[in-house]
Amino acid sequence: MLRSGPPWQRRLRLDAALGAGGGALAVLVGGVVGLLDDQPAAAIGVSACGAATVGWAIYRQLQSTPTAVPPNTEPAARPVNAPAWNIPPPVRGFIGRDGDLAALGEGLADHGPVGMVAVTGLGGMGKTQLALWYASIQREHRHVSVGWLLNASSRGYLLDGLARLSATLALPESSSVEVAAARALGEIVRRPGWLLVYDDAKDQATLDGLLPLSGPGQVIITSRYADWRGSVALMPVDELDYETGADFLQARARDGDRAAALDLAHRLGGLPLALEQAAAYCRNGGIRLRDYLNRFEVAPATLLSTGHPYGLRPVARTWLVNLAAVRRSDRAAVELLSFLAFVAPVALPRDVLLRSLPTALPRRLRRAVREDRSFDAVVALLTDLSLLVAQPDGLYVHALVQEVMRERIAWRERRLPWGWTRRRWIGSLLRILAEEFPAEGHTVDQWERCAELRPHAEAALSLSDQLGPWPPAAASLAHLLAHYLRDRGEYADACNLLESATTAAVRELGRYDNRTVTYMMCLGWALQKTGDLGRARALYERMLDGVVIIDNGRVTFTTPAEHDDRARLTCMNNLAHTLSEQGEFGLAGDINKRVLAGRRRILGDDDPETMRSWNGLAVVLGRQGHYIRARRILENVLPYQRRELGDDHPDTLNVINSLATVLHDQGDLNGARALQEEELDRRRRVLGDDHPTTLIAMNHLADTLAELGAGGRADRLRHECDKRAQK
Repeated sequence: MLRSGPPWQRRLRLDAALGAGGGALAVLVGGVVGLLDDQPAAAIGVSACGAATVGWAIYRQLQSTPTAVPPNTEPAARPVNAPAWNIPPPVRGFIGRDGDLAALGEGLADHGPVGMVAVTGLGGMGKTQLALWYASIQREHRHVSVGWLLNASSRGYLLDGLARLSATLALPESSSVEVAAARALGEIVRRPGWLLVYDDAKDQATLDGLLPLSGPGQVIITSRYADWRGSVALMPVDELDYETGADFLQARARDGDRAAALDLAHRLGGLPLALEQAAAYCRNGGIRLRDYLNRFEVAPATLLSTGHPYGLRPVARTWLVNLAAVRRSDRAAVELLSFLAFVAPVALPRDVLLRSLPTALPRRLRRAVREDRSFDAVVALLTDLSLLVAQPDGLYVHALVQEVMRERIAWRERRLPWGWTRRRWIGSLLRILAEEFPAEGHTVDQWERCAELRPHAEAALSLSDQLGPWPPAAASLAHLLAHYLRDRGEYADACNLLESATTAAVRELGRYDNRTVTYMMCLGWALQKTGDLGRARALYERMLDGVVIIDNGRVTFTTPAEHDDRARLTCMNNLAHTLSEQGEFGLAGDINKRVLAGRRRILGDDDPETMRSWNGLAVVLGRQGHYIRARRILENVLPYQRRELGDDHPDTLNVINSLATVLHDQGDLNGARALQEEELDRRRRVLGDDHPTTLIAMNHLADTLAELGAGGRADRLRHECDKRAQK
């Protein structure tokens, strides 16, 4: 039986026989996967056993199954121009792709002598289902003489598919599969209204010579390969939006929990195959979407590798096939994908890697990032296989691909604990981000860079937290991120980060390390901004224990002023500010004078920190009622700030605010109003309308306007302030 008919027909009967040996074939494939996973000894044994079992199953099946065409029997004649259709119907509940369907139709109608479109994207994006839906619509609304789905994952499979089409069209038999394929292509170009779907094409070379180049028909290619050229129009497909993904989950799983559906759609990144896999898991297992979400949070990679919705491979396995191809081509690309598995699922700026520390990356990737063209080649390889999206603003990897990669790294870590483990990858990312994140003391001109790096810093810190106590690099990055958040007015989040950074620094570096002291002072400042003045004061007093003693409303300094260094003066200054906020103006003034003298001695009269001390002293004097002295100090400091730092610098705006307050308290309402108008205008432009400091400036101006009789505008400002504060 194996020898009857042309070779390609014998191969078709062999394909049918393999159905009976499917289980054994899985054993054989498992062995081959073992080879790829660096377990050659076990893999060879399993493969040998699987091969023997497969052979026996095939032999038994061939003995019991009649041939499709008995020997010496001519196949039944088919009518000329008989319709041929093997495209299966799409899955039920196909939603959210109306725009893509329209774009696909337009691309096929407008491109070349033969409409030819390559639908590209990450595995699991729904490319094949999009093609199947288009085919079903075409079949329903127009006469289609040929509609044929071809497995284009290899040239051999593609030739076999075209040979099957030749047989279905009742073309003359040939002993050569290539000749049969050519006859099929030659026949369909003479027929009206045909559609060929080349599914899962590996690359453009696989299809060379096997595409129709003329005729009234259309060709859809689905592929994870993205570099299609020539007469093929490119159509990338993206994830579903979360609302549509939630609709799909609720419809497929028959679950009315909208919140759970939205959470799960977000967690799955809107990936259609992952959504279908989750819905099938819930439906088949009789569980709700919320239950699946809880399981996913515990073991995401396991669920991504589980289930076969509509006979499809689980989403994780579709990516591992591509990953194996990457590993064979360029190990630096695998290392890049591994690194990107630990960043946030948003674009990472390229220069983060290109300017990375020499020792922070593994050997192959380190060599690649040193030279632009080498790095471009690595990126292009991953992009061509749709494992990575190269955007103008950086490199992006889908969240579920990241989950699979992290699980794969964890799996290898259990077998090769001396290699690049999760902790080592995260440590590398922490060091690189800490080097790239703008240093503390930055102004708003660096906020855009901070905003680019923020999600990646938060992701790295979160993953580091899952693996145990923070290393020093995590504390350093948390401190930089917290400084940015504090400047943006996100005080609570800044406090949480700084508390974690301080705890890690005390444990790893000791209480008296300079970095630990810096983190503690920043924590105290953030606590002040949240209004927790008691904790802030206690923290500063603990840091100054043995240097500053506050007892019975008096301040005692136990060390000579000459021993004060810059860090101690900063801590004293922060303590004075906290005491002033608590109404302890006398204590605050005494400490401010000591800080001012120390800064003038160490830093000089024109240093910005010295100017801040003058401002702090003037604020205390103003609150004590010494308006003339306070006004004189501020009117001397403000021109210097404008000249040296600029009108929009935070220190300049703070002095404007302080002087406006003194003028208001003196009764010079018009003078106060002019400064408050300037401050509010600049704060809006620099910080934004919703920043807490902007809202404070808005309230101050509203109070002054009300006292001046401009009640209408004052009410409008207060209404705007209340509305923005509620956001």
